[in-house]
Amino acid sequence: MIRLIIADDHQTMTDGLQSILEKEDDIEIIGVVHNGKAALELLEKSMKNNVVIDMAILDMDMPEMDGAAVTEHILNEYPDTKVLILSMYKDYARVDQVISLGALGYLLKEESTDELVKAIRYILDHDKLYASLEVYNLLIKGDRESRQQKEQDVVFTPKEIQVLQEIAEGLDNKEMAYKLKITENTLKTHIKNLK
Repeated sequence: MIRLIIADDHQTMTDGLQSILEKEDDIEIIGVVHNGKAALELLEKSMKNNVVIDMAILDMDMPEMDGAAVTEHILNEYPDTKVLILSMYKDYARVDQVISLGALGYLLKEESTDELVKAIRYILDHDKLYASLEVYNLLIKGDRESRQQKEQDVVFTPKEIQVLQEIAEGLDNKEMAYKLKITENTLKTHIKNLK
């Protein structure tokens, strides 16, 4: 039996999820809550009663604690509980944040119910990341852009290179300005640009 908790601050969403998932013979919903803090309290109460929660399905944007904070807490305190984020957010930073924390699933709320059930089973069977095609594409594009940004060469002007060389020689600002035949204010501007 797969035991789940659901945390989302929209009643309509939680009612819909509960209705869908209760139709599955091997899924049991232990509880539904509407904020991040309540999700952790429900998880703690369940564990104290020896009810192991296999997965927490979390919204990203909830009162009291957001999905990222809840994910981090769950995976630190209850590492056997998997986290699946179900969100309307389609931006790389949010997706990357929760996956970096250890969430094993990220689906958009617009996904089909079949996709949700498939994700739950895949994550629990394989202990690997599951994301919808749109989210995978977002991750690939965001990762590529992030790498390209990091790989861009830093280009210094000839004067900035001279300033770097003088800094390496251990000269103070007054000595550098005199040697480079520039004012101390101009030197400070070059140093600021270098930083």
